[in-house]
Amino acid sequence: MGFGAPLALLALAAVIVPVLAHLMRQKDLPTVQLPTLRLLMAARAESRRRFRVRDRLLLAMRILAIVAVAVAVAAPFVWRENAFADGKVSSLVLVVDDSMSMLRADGTGTAFESALARAEASLSGLGDESEVALVWAGAPARLAVARGGSVAAVREALRSARPAARGTDMEGAASLARRALASARYARRILVLSDFAVSAASDSVEWPDAELAFQPIGDAATNVAVTEVIAASNPATGRTSLRIEVRSEAPVDLVIETTEGEELTTARATPEDGRATTNVELDASGLDALVVRALADDALPMDDRRAVLLEAPAAARTLLVDGDAAGAVGRGEVTYLSRALEVQPAAREREGRVRVRVVDAGALDRESLTEVDVVFIANVAALSQSQADALLDHHASGGGLVLAAGARMRPRSWRARLGSILPATLGSASDGPRTLQPVTPNLRGLANVNASRALSLDAEPGATIEARWSDGTPALVVGERVAIWGSTVDEEWTDLPFHPGFVPLAHRLARELSAHAVAPASTGAGEPVALPAGSRVRDPSGRDWAIGDEPFDRTDEPGVYRVIADDDTVATRFVIVPPADESDLSVGALPEDERDVATTESTHRAPVARWVFLLFGLLVLAEGALRGARRRAAQ
Repeated sequence: MGFGAPLALLALAAVIVPVLAHLMRQKDLPTVQLPTLRLLMAARAESRRRFRVRDRLLLAMRILAIVAVAVAVAAPFVWRENAFADGKVSSLVLVVDDSMSMLRADGTGTAFESALARAEASLSGLGDESEVALVWAGAPARLAVARGGSVAAVREALRSARPAARGTDMEGAASLARRALASARYARRILVLSDFAVSAASDSVEWPDAELAFQPIGDAATNVAVTEVIAASNPATGRTSLRIEVRSEAPVDLVIETTEGEELTTARATPEDGRATTNVELDASGLDALVVRALADDALPMDDRRAVLLEAPAAARTLLVDGDAAGAVGRGEVTYLSRALEVQPAAREREGRVRVRVVDAGALDRESLTEVDVVFIANVAALSQSQADALLDHHASGGGLVLAAGARMRPRSWRARLGSILPATLGSASDGPRTLQPVTPNLRGLANVNASRALSLDAEPGATIEARWSDGTPALVVGERVAIWGSTVDEEWTDLPFHPGFVPLAHRLARELSAHAVAPASTGAGEPVALPAGSRVRDPSGRDWAIGDEPFDRTDEPGVYRVIADDDTVATRFVIVPPADESDLSVGALPEDERDVATTESTHRAPVARWVFLLFGLLVLAEGALRGARRRAAQ
């Protein structure tokens, strides 16, 4: 402890004043007249004892009040340890990990609360005029306060922070720190507060050129977690089967319940090497989701529960228009495309299955486009005016269109009917072997596609050429919710359907070309979800949120979210799931960096004068109350 103005302590000499006043007061005791000398002597003795106690209390309070004033004026402070607390003017970026693993129990609170306290304390040791930015490292990383924001704004952001079941995005946090320090005026510094759990992979992060300080928060802890739940209906029994994966070092009891908390059945998981898989079958008729809850008293309660939808909603509604439906059985123009869309890639599992409907060219009309997100048209010769108008209205309302070539297609007719929305001018088909050359990274797995025939495409300004043929001509052109593939989607002109990239390509076009917002089956905490404007979302706690033009971002709480239609029915639903890798509370390695890294803490002065002034005020109030009681007793 120290004093900023030690000369003010000379005022402590003033304590002699109440001492002298006390000594003089001892001669001024009240006179009491009683009828007998014996009673008089007893009363005087009792009065002396009572007043002596009160006088000593008053003396002590007055001395303490004078001491408090003198100490407060002397600007007392205590030394506290904290990184970068050297008083230098600097451009500092605070990176605070707000991932789920930071919610582990840490003494009287959580590791996240400890990180917030340290972050706030670090602001006290900064030099005047320092620049501060705040970055949250939970996935996705976010810039909470830009560099140049006031210290008060950073403090407010720290105090209003909400915990969430997020993953860790330390790489994204480093990127935001790099942007925040661009053109910094002072010494560039970064303070990272995290538990550095193994899931964060912090040791492989590339941090910007700055003075770094890594402060580990929290200790390793044992934890029980429900890491995955997969639901499937059993057609033979009409019951629902659950496959439950649990992380635990000891046997754990599980409760399967409704989203309202009604218990349906129980199970027991017996782990081997820290993991266990349990299968449960139950009657879940009439339910749209279930919750699996582990009965555990562990360091991280948030991952003890995991919700699962019993039937995932369709992620996209597609209409396949077959221009050669009269072909060989099972070999129609859209057969391969239909099978590709019905396959569910592992990378798309949480987004729900694509809904597929197939019609021939003659059945394409306004009615067939009802409740359709994307239309795939393959080898259709031409459109009638009514069909073209229906497609134009479908596109204007946010729908998508994918056009594939074929021997039947008449390019001139397509240019005349839909030229206003096509991203490329369709030319005549030409023969000759050619190989696909992807331009964008979205087409991995299609680099060796071969074609014997293809349409010539002349891309319109603003359109994106995602792939070219080996002769340099465009092969796949994408514009505003319209894509043109210059060859066929069957084996007539190309071997596209036989390459591993065909299924991902079909799913990407089906999901990304429509402006219609469809909620995924599940997503990570904190990730925004695109939903129809004007709808309502009911979160796991039962609160309703109105949806505007921006994506819904109130996704911090794990559980089932339901999208409510105007008639108060559930239009669709999605689940926020805790990240399974965040349940491993082992502490990983600190980030490695070739530069000098500050892992030790400096000291800074933390003023305590306001607390001493508060003590002085309390002593004055207490002294006044005691003096009033003494005066009443003397009367």
